[in-house]
Amino acid sequence: PQVGGYDFVRLQASLADNVNRYMQRWNELGGLDFSMLDLEDPYNPLDKQATAEWALGWLDTVEKATGKPAVFYSYSGYISAHVAPDARLAQFLLWVANYGTNNGITPPTRPWPPVPAPWSDIFAWQHTSVGSLPGYSGNLVLNLFDISSFATQGEDMPLTAAEKYEIVGR
Repeated sequence: PQVGGYDFVRLQASLADNVNRYMQRWNELGGLDFSMLDLEDPYNPLDKQATAEWALGWLDTVEKATGKPAVFYSYSGYISAHVAPDARLAQFLLWVANYGTNNGITPPTRPWPPVPAPWSDIFAWQHTSVGSLPGYSGNLVLNLFDISSFATQGEDMPLTAAEKYEIVGR
């Protein structure tokens, strides 16, 4: 299994402060397979291009420091409203939240949601925040992953490109 680090960033803090805080946690945990930048700060003080530059700074710095892939996570509306479609972002995998009109209650199917520019595909789709599993009584977020995308990032994955699987979180 792949185990990753997660960083919900606040853009009011400097890029260096955010990266340093994340890298401290990364070093404490050790052995992680990827890092995820969660960019959905509702108090974003930056314009669209500055937000894209900030994200690129985090993704580049963390990927180089860890030697592991960095993944960009946000929701579709945030990306279109706050992040310029800078082509350099497309070198990083995209994990997008898009719950649709009924918060993903209807089981997801292909096609996946529209892909925001500048990406050409989606690595992971968080499709609901009200999912459930037997034996757990609370709501869960559910994600579908396209493992073929992660395998192209140099990871040794024993799955075929056609395989998809579901990951949950709470």
